[in-house]
Amino acid sequence: MVLGEKIINKIFLIAACCLLFSCATPSEKFVTKAIEFEFNSAIVNSGHFQHRIFFNQLLTSPEKKIVHVYLDGDGTPWEKHRWVTDDPTARNPIILEMMVQDSSPAVLLGRPCYYGLGGGKPCRSKFWTSHRYSPEIVSSMVKALVFWLEKHDFNKIILIGYSGGGALAMLMAPKINQLETVVTIAANLDIDAWVQLHRYSPLSGSLNPAELTISDKIKLIHLIGGQDRVAPVSIIKKIAKNNNHSIFIEFPQFDHFCCWVKEWPHVLEIFNRQCEITVAMDMHYEWSRKYALKGMSINSYYDATASQKVVYEPSWYSAMERNSGTGIPLPDHATGDKHERIIATLTEAFFNGLLTFDERLKDTDDM
Repeated sequence: MVLGEKIINKIFLIAACCLLFSCATPSEKFVTKAIEFEFNSAIVNSGHFQHRIFFNQLLTSPEKKIVHVYLDGDGTPWEKHRWVTDDPTARNPIILEMMVQDSSPAVLLGRPCYYGLGGGKPCRSKFWTSHRYSPEIVSSMVKALVFWLEKHDFNKIILIGYSGGGALAMLMAPKINQLETVVTIAANLDIDAWVQLHRYSPLSGSLNPAELTISDKIKLIHLIGGQDRVAPVSIIKKIAKNNNHSIFIEFPQFDHFCCWVKEWPHVLEIFNRQCEITVAMDMHYEWSRKYALKGMSINSYYDATASQKVVYEPSWYSAMERNSGTGIPLPDHATGDKHERIIATLTEAFFNGLLTFDERLKDTDDM
């Protein structure tokens, strides 16, 4: 009898461990990670679907008027590309690991049927397979976000979409009034080309972001991994034709998963600092001082035509005096695609974190 009780207790202990760890659902593991990061959560009803929202502690900060709205990838709609999953929630919480590093008010807007909400009546598997970017999904995401924002005092929104979340961010963009910027990360922005490349089943009920034309009042920044085989650079080419104000920044050593989490603070530093012209000029001198302490000198230029030079030059001299600088950048309005020049500059100077001189220049007139 005692032996039997010991066996039963042992089985119960094993079952409890299984429940807490290996047997937890993807949604349960995701929510546990969000709690570990001290995110709060709420459920918002759009009128058709429910959405789980996670948000950081900075949401109530009175001086913060810009909110970062994160959108997660598709997760795992299929098991082994053969069976539709009951819970499509991401197995790898990359989006949470990025958001926890954000020093701005930040929200993760969940998709319908994700994060433990898959048991409701409207949740059919098509909404995370063929209809994952459908008008119903996009409309519900926008309604949930707008409803949530009505309770908070933010006047600017930045949508940040990872992987399939980038596709949703583009589809949502024209429908959100306060939207300032869309940032996509390793996103499948042309779903037809993406499906063909991987020989997936057609997303027959979905909208294709590549067919959109988005107002040039909305900044579009697309971050791409040079080693990404899930959403390769070629996938987003069509976007450029319809939205020529897009900025594409390629990280040559990144793939679909590495190394977005590690480098996310550096990326945030760039578009967090999109600001007024005087602030940007002060930042120029801040960066110059930083590199001067490392023994580096910088030849600086800013994009300006002859007429723009007349407008900006007095402001540059004021900024130089204000910051005890020794000179101002040179105006340089080069021919060719401005965005390509921006990409080249930002990729090397900011995202790689170092400015170095080629050893071949040593002891030459160029030094």
